[in-house]
Order: sequence, then C-alpha cells, then structure tokens
Amino acid sequence: MSKRAIRKRASRDLKAPPAQTRIDEATNLEVESTSHIAFAERLRGLGKKIGSLSALARKTGVSDSTIHLWLRGSEPSREKLVSLAKAGGVTVEWLATGRGSEVVEGYTSLKMPAWITNPDGSLEGRFVKSDFAVKPEWIERLPGSPKAGALILIRATGDAMSPLIKAEDLVLINSADKEERDGIICAIFASSVSQKAADEMEGMRPGRPGLMSIVIRTLQQRPDGTYRLICENPRFPPSDDKYQVYGRVVWFARNLV
Repeated sequence: MSKRAIRKRASRDLKAPPAQTRIDEATNLEVESTSHIAFAERLRGLGKKIGSLSALARKTGVSDSTIHLWLRGSEPSREKLVSLAKAGGVTVEWLATGRGSEVVEGYTSLKMPAWITNPDGSLEGRFVKSDFAVKPEWIERLPGSPKAGALILIRATGDAMSPLIKAEDLVLINSADKEERDGIICAIFASSVSQKAADEMEGMRPGRPGLMSIVIRTLQQRPDGTYRLICENPRFPPSDDKYQVYGRVVWFARNLV
C-alpha cells in the first residue's frame, strides 16, 4: 500500500466513528450501532409515562404510524426528537443515546416504592425513580419545606379517604415528618391498624406486609392528648388502635375525568 493510500485511510478512520458506533443524524451524537432497540424501549417507556403511544404521538404532533415506524427502525428528525423529549419530560441526550440524565436539568425525580423481582423469583420492596419530576422551588413550597430525599410518591388505594383522596390519586409523603399533630393527614403502616385497613392495601402488596403496605388517615387529637385515626368516608369508622406513622401527606393530585 502506498504512503498516499495509508494517509488517506488514516484520515478516513479519524473522521469516521468506530465500527460499533454511528452518528445519530438527529442529534449529531455518537451512539452504538445496535442502540435502536434500546431507543425503541425508551420510546415505549415515554408512551407508558404519558398514557399510551397514541397520546405520545398527539403530544409530539405526529401520526400513530410515524411512532411505529420509529419503533421499527426509522430515525426521527432532530425537530421530532426534541418534540418527543419535550412531550415525555426527558432530555434529548438521554432519549437519543441513553446517556446522561433522564430528567431535564433543574428538576428532581421523586421516588416511589416498587416491588422488584429478584433472580430467584422472590419479591423485594425498593424505591425507584418515578416519572414525576419537579423543581426544587416547588418542593420548598410544600408544608414544612421537606428535603427532596424524604419525599415518597405513592398511589392511593381503596376509598377510606374518599372523596378527599380517592383511589389512584397521587399522594406525596414527607417520610421525615412523623410528628403527631391534630388535623394533619398521615401515611400509616397498614400492619399497625385494623384488618380492614390492611385489606384496603391488598391491591398494592403481593399478599404480605411490606414497603407499600400503608394507608392514608387523618389524625384527631383526644382530650387526653392521644390520637385516633379518622377516615373521610363514613363507612370506615374511626380507629382507636395503636398505629405507626410513616410520614405526613404534603400534597396529592388526580386526573380529571
């Protein structure tokens, strides 16, 4: 091979990415050549986060068929990739390459309890990042100005606190605030109260007490300074049982039907 050919090949190798990578035309970022499968999984994850792939298509301004083309291997343009990231509340870099932070800079992803299946098939309760991300200023405006690390996001079950808090409502708990005070709404370990309360949680725990076995109740102070647990729903009578506070409810929200 001539020196000219060697120099030309070396120049080409410097300009081209390694064989196992490619340049994403939408972002000009280097990604693995086999990464479209991973990209498709991230795209499906955005669909689940929003509610469906059809909902993701509507928020992005494309057709359902376009979303499915992207899932099968077609690459979105730079403009559509930015729209996808904006619709899903994630960074463009993470969506395109899987690298960097998933959450947009300046936001904090709240954590949720989840059941994780171990390799041996057993279930283990852990905290995982949720799809709900907020700004630090929003957290500071919550009652007690809690630390972000103490906030736990759950979905309510049952109708004991209905109509105030309904099943499937998002409920945010400050796990660092366990102080008993009259009139505050708390998360209570279901295993420490009545069987009816434990049954209320059956949909969230796989047949045994654990990380997610908590119920929402209001504390009511008695004349002697002790507390009882109150439900908003009159079908659930007040409880004088002993209980264990997990944390204070500082915020909740629901979808409008």
